[in-house]
Amino acid sequence: MLDNIQTSWRNLTKKAKLKDFRLHDPHHSFASNLVMAGVDLNTVRELLGHGDIKMTLRYSHLAHEHTHRYTFEKVTWRRYTRMTNCTSTQQL
Repeated sequence: MLDNIQTSWRNLTKKAKLKDFRLHDPHHSFASNLVMAGVDLNTVRELLGHGDIKMTLRYSHLAHEHTHRYTFEKVTWRRYTRMTNCTSTQQL
């Protein structure tokens, strides 16, 4: 059965001219996007069908990275608007 899935996937990606696209990639992207959107890890675990939260914790670093990036951008924008007395992007 597994060999049949792998063969089908290989044929599909070849026909679609996709390189370096593994069967697991959409699953990983789905999980990553959920975590970066702020969905709690237990909900992500349930949606992915993970029996153990340890598997889902692999994605937890994305929540921290995304939060730090968002915070940095927000703080930077606030500093810029204070320095320029600019309150919206339309005034730029």
